[in-house]
Amino acid sequence: MATYLKTHDPYQNYLVIHTHSQQHEKDELFDPLLGFPYLDGMSMQIANRSTSYEDTRNWLAKSAQTDKPWIITIDEIGHHSRGIDPDDRLDNNQDSVRAEVLWANLMAGGGGVDWYFGWRNHNNDLQCEDWRSRDSVWDFTRHALDFFNTYLDLLKLTPRDGLTKGVQNYCLAELGQTYAIYLPFGGTVALDLRNQAGTYKVAWYNPRAGGDLMSGELTMIEGGAPVALGKPPEDEDKDWAILVTRQ
Repeated sequence: MATYLKTHDPYQNYLVIHTHSQQHEKDELFDPLLGFPYLDGMSMQIANRSTSYEDTRNWLAKSAQTDKPWIITIDEIGHHSRGIDPDDRLDNNQDSVRAEVLWANLMAGGGGVDWYFGWRNHNNDLQCEDWRSRDSVWDFTRHALDFFNTYLDLLKLTPRDGLTKGVQNYCLAELGQTYAIYLPFGGTVALDLRNQAGTYKVAWYNPRAGGDLMSGELTMIEGGAPVALGKPPEDEDKDWAILVTRQ
């Protein structure tokens, strides 16, 4: 089917296949497809949101060893009864999904997320009649895209988790030039610049509200050693992105 679609589609849309949620199921079904010339990637179902980053990194690495590197996106997020909750659900999961799925996939080098509405909420995946039921989701998705499209040259950046110390975080880097760090649950982080002497600017980006870059506790740092990046402008317990650029 993939061969037929790729050889007959005049627009050459990228082609992916939706997966099962469990890792052993992905391995069984997709390992034999690695390197297949008419498949552009996988659109993963995720049973546990906290594995989004690792799963994305894993399959990108696997496909990079073939002649057909894949685009890895995420579609159906667990629990499958909820997906991404509507705005008016009092215990909605939007903050954790933004951190553990959207930003996790993008920071791992993935291609983004196809939002799934679950089946237990109103305006669910089977009977949605009001896309405004998830207004805030479209907003924070746009904020993520704005950050990546405005401030990062993704062709030059690769995941570099070993460069950061602190609470859970993700890092994309062009060594000695640009570092993008995401703190999914707030906190502080130190960046290892031991072999990258120079002066660097530190700016913060709010994934919840978007807008311009903001100044935190520190605005300039010196490389040549591991350096703490200070505190964000506000809301230390919420998710933040940090942009560190050589001056």
